[in-house]
Amino acid sequence: SQLGVYHDDIAISRGLLTPYSTLFACIGIAALAATAFLLRKRHPIATFGILFFLLGHSIESSVVALEIAHEHRNYLPGFGILLVIFYYLLSPAWHKDTLRIRQVLALILVVFFGAVTAMRAGQWADPNVHPLIEAVHHPDSVRANTEAAYMYVALPAFSPEQAEDNYRLALNHYQKAAALSSSGTSGLLGLVGLNAMKGRPIEERWVRELEQRLERLPFSPDSANSLMQLEKCLTSGNCNLSPQVMARLLQASLRNPTLHGNSRSSVKFAWSNLLFVSLHDRDAALKAAYEAVEATPDDVDNRITLVKFLLIQGKPDEAKKQIARMRQTNDMQIYGGQLDELEKLVKMPEQSRP
Repeated sequence: SQLGVYHDDIAISRGLLTPYSTLFACIGIAALAATAFLLRKRHPIATFGILFFLLGHSIESSVVALEIAHEHRNYLPGFGILLVIFYYLLSPAWHKDTLRIRQVLALILVVFFGAVTAMRAGQWADPNVHPLIEAVHHPDSVRANTEAAYMYVALPAFSPEQAEDNYRLALNHYQKAAALSSSGTSGLLGLVGLNAMKGRPIEERWVRELEQRLERLPFSPDSANSLMQLEKCLTSGNCNLSPQVMARLLQASLRNPTLHGNSRSSVKFAWSNLLFVSLHDRDAALKAAYEAVEATPDDVDNRITLVKFLLIQGKPDEAKKQIARMRQTNDMQIYGGQLDELEKLVKMPEQSRP
């Protein structure tokens, strides 16, 4: 149960005594380093293994702003600890009278690790079981709960009763994710998106709280992606969501001072598409599309999106200028084929364009 894809349920250390385990962890790491130094002459293998482990974690477990923990970060550094353990268990030159016992212990460890690996592989093999196991083992993980909710959303239903059960289970996991974090948006976005997809009422308190978080808290790339998906669901007619509610969420995000780069560009494009498709404001939509490109001026993909939008707007001359600009900056000719296709579209009569 300690294993898991997501470990966002680990308490963040705010000081040496907040939580108390921080102090013990620091003492333990310092003791390991001191042990490695003291054993460097008599037991160089132990010194090497300990330092290999500490150095392996020196980047991902330091001041670099990464997610709190992932098991795969232990794969390579863990070799240092395993090297020390199995060297002293299997070395014939160290206490020969205990060699047989040590060999048995080594075999037990191999069988234990193999059994745990086989068990986890079996859990990962079923995409409908794995998210639920993660949520059971890590009930306080926001990401585990949102993954479990999404699994129920995507799960096919063969009867109205099963569809209702899947909806209720997804709703419960999204509600829990929203309650677990006072700063995250994934749970609330999930609630809004779920009810919009299912044609259920969207509670005003969800929208109001989501507005506040999108505007005031540090903006995450996940929020931008979720907002884009929700806007596409609305404008494609697959979600029963008011354009005014979607506009409130996008405008709240755009007021956030921490919204920069690709995330700002994504939200601006979503706002542009909403203005064009649902709010029928072509001029404002075009302005927002230009602002989306200005947020990441060197991103060719975004300029290609702008060109397609200009063609939809019936502005081939402006589209041609954007293509010419991309040809000047596209030194590697990675997008050459796409630019050729766009130029063909520009030259076509408006009524003939797909």
